[in-house]
Amino acid sequence: MIKLLILLYFLFSSIYWFIKFYISNKWLNQSKKLPIANMGTLNFIIIIPVLNEGKIINDTVNYFLDLLSNFSNSKLVIVTTNKESLNVDCCTENTISILNSINHDKLIKINYPSIDGKMAHQLNFAINYLIKNNTINNQLIGIYNADSRPEKETLNWISDNFIDNNKVFQQYGNYFNNIDSILKRKFFSKSILFSSSVWQNRWSFGFEIFNNLKQQSFLNNNKFPLLYPFNYCIGHGLFFTKEIFLELGGFSENTHNEDAIFGMELCYRKEYIKPVPYFDYADSPNSLKGLFFQKATWFFGPSQAFLYYNILKNDNKKDNHFRLFILSCKLFLHAIYWIIGPSLLLFLFIYSFWVKNFLLFLLVYFIYLIIPNFIAWLLSKKDKKIKDIEAFIYIVIGSFFAYILHGFSAYYSILCPCYSLLTNKKIEKYKTEIIRD
Repeated sequence: MIKLLILLYFLFSSIYWFIKFYISNKWLNQSKKLPIANMGTLNFIIIIPVLNEGKIINDTVNYFLDLLSNFSNSKLVIVTTNKESLNVDCCTENTISILNSINHDKLIKINYPSIDGKMAHQLNFAINYLIKNNTINNQLIGIYNADSRPEKETLNWISDNFIDNNKVFQQYGNYFNNIDSILKRKFFSKSILFSSSVWQNRWSFGFEIFNNLKQQSFLNNNKFPLLYPFNYCIGHGLFFTKEIFLELGGFSENTHNEDAIFGMELCYRKEYIKPVPYFDYADSPNSLKGLFFQKATWFFGPSQAFLYYNILKNDNKKDNHFRLFILSCKLFLHAIYWIIGPSLLLFLFIYSFWVKNFLLFLLVYFIYLIIPNFIAWLLSKKDKKIKDIEAFIYIVIGSFFAYILHGFSAYYSILCPCYSLLTNKKIEKYKTEIIRD
């Protein structure tokens, strides 16, 4: 009976993934067929918080300055931090010193004057500084990472599709930007890292874009407010107006991640997060250690859902807190699914090993991981550097281990607060390590 329930869980989950792929891909294709007139008058303030990005900061600045070249009243803002001074690698020129040698009329350099704090502190400091100095007026604020490489059509599309009631846009990630670096690893590590990149693209297509489209269908539905879908934001490819930033009081500095609570409050306010049909090509971890700790950091997003509830409840004392509680539960369910899926698959593998019959395990592995992951690869592959058969082999070999690592990272995150309580040490936010070859 237990085996049947596990099979049905993964089977119906897989079918649902296929439906979500179809809906998301259909929307992407239809949206990209519409011509971009490039007649919009919108301008942008692109903000990139950086830490220890000396090896790529030149390329990043050049890429975004080129992206902004057709927008006359736009600026690129690079936000460094004094935490950079803690970098003990004396052989590598740090980000701040490299930026000091770069000058451009569209480039603004701001330094967050502290060795403490996270990305949220850098963003809040920079945006408040720009508002105080009247640099931000009617421009749309965009947030990216140093490794972000949004498609060239991105800003033109947003400019063409911006209307007064669109205050937030979200661009989603394609995590094949550094696929060459991943392919240089040893075969087993390469298979896991590649499969994890595919999984993240699967998440972009089948979860993030789909949830955004689902939210759109509920915009005018006032009869069933509790059914309003939860949709979070991600901290790169996020665009919003100055008014939204001020209404929300900026990014949360009291939570591990700043983007999940930002999206949750937008959902609570029924503020539509408009999806962008072009991708932000971003790097994926190219070491197993970097992958593990990135996943552990991301898990804090859904696992702190009820902390967000308490924060937002106190900030909005007169509002309907029950609907906020329901949204928190929806977010927390993501943390539960994060644990349940890998745990069930690992249980099934151990059970199959025990009874010396792997048929059920292989069936579940094939329908839940291999097929959907390969479809995600076909939908999101950037170029033809890897043949489909080669990608399929990596997915077959690496998907199980990538998925189990995905689950272990969640257990690690659960233990972190316990360790913090026992030692009185603050939980530090891990910066994803990307090995620059």
